[in-house]
Order: sequence, then C-alpha cells, then structure tokens
Amino acid sequence: MGRNQENPMRKHFSFNAASNKSTCQVEGCGIEIIGNHGGNLQRHIQRRHPELFEKSLQDLQNPNKRPAADGQNTLDSVIVKKPRQVQVALTPETLKEACLELVTVNGRPFSLMEDSGFRKIIDPIQNAMGKNVTINSSNIRDMVSEIAQDEREKLETELSGRLLMLKIDSATCRDRSVLGINVQYSDGKGVVLRTLAVRDLTERHTSEYISSVVMDVLRQYNISLQQVYSVTSDNGANMLKAVSLLSDIQERALSNEDATCEETEEIGEDVEMVGEDEGSQEEPILQLDSVSHGHVLRSVRCAAHTLQLAVDDSLKQASNIIAKARRVAKRLRSQNVVCVLKRMGHKRAIVDCATRWHSTHLFDNDAFIAAVFLDPRYRLFLTECQTEKAKIHLYRTWEAIQNLEPRNAASGSDVCAAASPTQSQTSSDDEIEHLLMEKERDTSSTQRHPHVSIVSLLDTYSKEARLRRTEDLFQYWARYSVSNPDLYKLAMSVIPLPVTQVSVERAFSSLKFILSPLRSSLNEKVLEDILLVRLNKQYGL
Repeated sequence: MGRNQENPMRKHFSFNAASNKSTCQVEGCGIEIIGNHGGNLQRHIQRRHPELFEKSLQDLQNPNKRPAADGQNTLDSVIVKKPRQVQVALTPETLKEACLELVTVNGRPFSLMEDSGFRKIIDPIQNAMGKNVTINSSNIRDMVSEIAQDEREKLETELSGRLLMLKIDSATCRDRSVLGINVQYSDGKGVVLRTLAVRDLTERHTSEYISSVVMDVLRQYNISLQQVYSVTSDNGANMLKAVSLLSDIQERALSNEDATCEETEEIGEDVEMVGEDEGSQEEPILQLDSVSHGHVLRSVRCAAHTLQLAVDDSLKQASNIIAKARRVAKRLRSQNVVCVLKRMGHKRAIVDCATRWHSTHLFDNDAFIAAVFLDPRYRLFLTECQTEKAKIHLYRTWEAIQNLEPRNAASGSDVCAAASPTQSQTSSDDEIEHLLMEKERDTSSTQRHPHVSIVSLLDTYSKEARLRRTEDLFQYWARYSVSNPDLYKLAMSVIPLPVTQVSVERAFSSLKFILSPLRSSLNEKVLEDILLVRLNKQYGL
C-alpha cells in the first residue's frame, strides 16, 4: 500500500494539542479552527485565501516537479501536447445508415442532426470524408423518403402475382387517426409479414372511406383486388362493412369477367363432355357452377377479440364481483391513493377496458375451414359437411390463382420465337405450322383450367394419414412441390391465413413511439415513410 499523502494545507496552520485547536498562520488571519482535520483546514484556505489555495493545489497535483533555474525553461513549456487522435473505419454509407436508423428505428427527431452536441461528433467525421458527404435534417429527411420508396418497389415485386392476406385496424394517437395495413403470405419456407402502410385518416371512419383507403394502398403497390384472399380485422361494424364492400367489388369484377368469357367456357365444357370416357372413375361431386362464379375474398374476425368476448361471456355470472373490483381499482387510481401506494412500493392499479365488439365462430368462415383442411395435423376436427365446404372454397381459390397467372402458353410461344428466329422465319409462311401452334395454345389453355384435376387432388389428399402435431407443416408441403406442384401452390396460398391482427397493434405501438410530443406535427407523408422503414426493417412487418 502507498503512503498517505500529507495535506499541503496543514503547513499554513499550527496545532495546539492541549486546546485541540488549529491556528491559521497566514499573515493577518489568525483564525482558530477546532481540531486538526485536513478537510476543515482546506475549506478555510479555499474560502479565506483562494490564491494560496490554488498554489497549494498545484503543488499537490505535481509533488515531484522542481522549479526551473533562472534563465531556463521547463520541458513542458517546450513540448506542445496534442490531443490524442484515433482512426475509425467508417464509410459514408455506414454513416448515413446510422443517421437513418436514429430517426426511424430509434425514433429520434430530425432536429437531432442540428443539435450542438451531435454536430461536435459529426462535423469532424464529415470534414474528414470530404465535401460529398453532408449530414443535416433536410437531406436525412430526403433519404428516409428514398428508402421508403425503395421498400415499396421491393414489396411490389414480392407481392406480384400472389394471393395475399390483409390485416387492417385503426387507431388514434395525439389527435391523429391512422389506418394500419399489413400483408401476409407464404414464401414456401414460412409465413412472411410486411407492412404496406400506416395511412392518416382525414375523414370520418365510415366503411366507404376505409375501403377507399385500402383500395388506394393496393393501387400504390399495383395489387389487384382479385389478389386479396382475406382481410382480417376487429369486430367493429365499420371494419366489417368495409371488408364487405371490398368483397362486393371483387365479386362484381369477377362477374363481369365471367360474362365476357361465358361463350368460351361453354365451348370448353362441350369439348370435355365429348372427350370423357364412359368407364372413367367418378370424380367427387361438387357444386362447380356456384364455385366457378364465386369470389374468394373473406372477412376474418380477429381471434384475440373473439377470445376476449368468450372470457367475458364466461364471467357474466360474476358480473357483480367484477363491477365491485372495477370500482375499487378506480378508487385506487385516485391521486391521493396513488401517492400512498408509491411510498409503499406498489404499482398503480389497472382498470380493464370492456370490449364493444361482436364475435362469430371461426368455423363459420370458409377461409379458416380451408386452412384447417390443408393442415393434416388438425384436419380431423372438420365434419363431413365442413370438409366439402372447404373443397368448394379451395376450388374457387384455385380458379383465382389460375386467373392471376400470366398466359404461359402465349408467353412460351413468344419466348420460343425469340430464341429461334431462323426457325420462325422459315416457317412464317407455313400454314400447317400456324395451325399446330394455335392447337398447342388451345390445348395448354384447356389444361390450365381442368375442372376435375384439383378436385381429384383434394379428394386424394383428404384420404391421407394424419400428420403428427409436432411435425413442421411447411416441410410436409415442401415434399409436394415437385410431385404435386398444383396442390403445393394452393396450400401455400391458403395456409398463411391470419386469424388475428395483432401485428397491426404492434405497428400502433411504434406509432406512439415515433409520434412523441416533440414530433406531433410530423407531415403525414414523412410519418408514413418513417413507420414503413421502421416496421419492415426492425420487425419485418
């Protein structure tokens, strides 16, 4: 252990042990201090003799420093001490990404880029990187918009030609109402969840207005309403009516397409009737007429809200006790009681929020029944009637998937023609070749919409053995990707059906984080860009 240093302030005092007093020896002072405690002596010198205190303090900090001789300079006066410099591996792209993450994921305001403390950090880095790198609130705001637009273009490519499941919900934060829209689908390996928009609502939350906002978002991503397989929402009347309006729009669009193609379909049915073999195996009898002219968009009510209502129904017998507990909780939330609870180390009492939604049974929903049917682990829960209902809905879904696909026959012919221009030129005047090409397109078109093949596949699948509950569903269907690609494609389009819209609630939690009191006046376009980047980057929503 080192020696205890002697306090240099003691040399300015004389201590009398008999009287237990220390007398200040500074000229003209002579004040007596009880005891000989170094701290008391130091405080006296600091208050009454500040110049002497500063000199003594320097001697304390440099105890071994010897004074320079006359006509000589010390080494410290010759050497110029420079601040320590460090080298950091940082690229301009990394710097910009960090600033973008600050205002999106971390929820910091754009004004942070102009704060004096932040500028002391960023200015030296910016100067070292050159004039081409500029960090300020304006260009970071522009970068957020650019990143958000890139994310939208990426999502547009991902969602093209797929059947999609939407999740919608509305919320209010700091007097601003927004509509959150998520999209969910399967990539073959699992369920993919993305955020399409958190759009400001500027009018009353009527069903017509909500449905129009959803349509605007779909048009922004170049998504046809025919691609929407289901819409999951809470049980609010305006949300359910909005989904019903979207379903009606889809049904009218499909009805118009069926009316224009009615003559072609009748010819195709006649051809099939002629080509049938009398001894062929009978196919399952389904209501194909109603299936082929139906629409697939279904409203799915949030299971979390339904569960809440189920619990609420079971607690109705204890309604008096719950009402008393609610009154006690409200009393415990009063300011006087809260102060007492804090001193006791207890938290603030929580008051429940009674729901206003109306629920319906999930097994009345065609889309949910179809998803359960294609899950071999739980398929046995379905009754025979529900199984047939699932097959009908799956047939209708398969028709929707086929309608979304491009004309493979026509595009294939174009590719062949482009790949072999010499052959195309030599056979351009060959009428027989033209006839054969048209026959090939007709045959391919007929094979693209077989009325019995998907029904046969579903019937065969329904007879397979049950899958163990612990098995991975996506690995099970991956085995069908080569041997039975049509059934695999149908399963991947139906199984990711979302039964809750909890992910939209998570988006609203991010909204509360971003829309802080210091950022309550954010432009609605900038707010949507920030949330789009944050949710898709941090949570994959």
